[in-house]
Amino acid sequence: MKKMIITCALVASASVMSYAQHAASASAPASANAANNQVMAQHMAEKNTKMYEKQLGLNAEQYKKVYDVQLNMSNQMMALRSAGAQPGEGQVMQMHMYQDQQMKTILTADQYKKYESTRPVAPTRPAGAPQPAIH
Repeated sequence: MKKMIITCALVASASVMSYAQHAASASAPASANAANNQVMAQHMAEKNTKMYEKQLGLNAEQYKKVYDVQLNMSNQMMALRSAGAQPGEGQVMQMHMYQDQQMKTILTADQYKKYESTRPVAPTRPAGAPQPAIH
């Protein structure tokens, strides 16, 4: 019985603390969130660009251009999320199509073939199937 009470107390205190942390982060100044989003976008863009540099053998000029494309993509995703919206399938697909167009102008034909082969293919749903819920 004693263990049960202690366990319940721990669970209750953990949930209260997690709520307090969420409330504190939600009340953070907008400028701090924007700066944090920019740093995260730059980090994601750099990570993706380095991956493409390794896979595709980018030169210095291509690296900078691919970084700019990746940074633009990351900033768009962060802007959508910071506005409280979850990007829908259509929005993400449009952003990827634009990214692919940009990459095609930057990369050589051989590099672009490799780029296309490394892109994950979205699973297709049967017509009329319900859209999966995002939590």
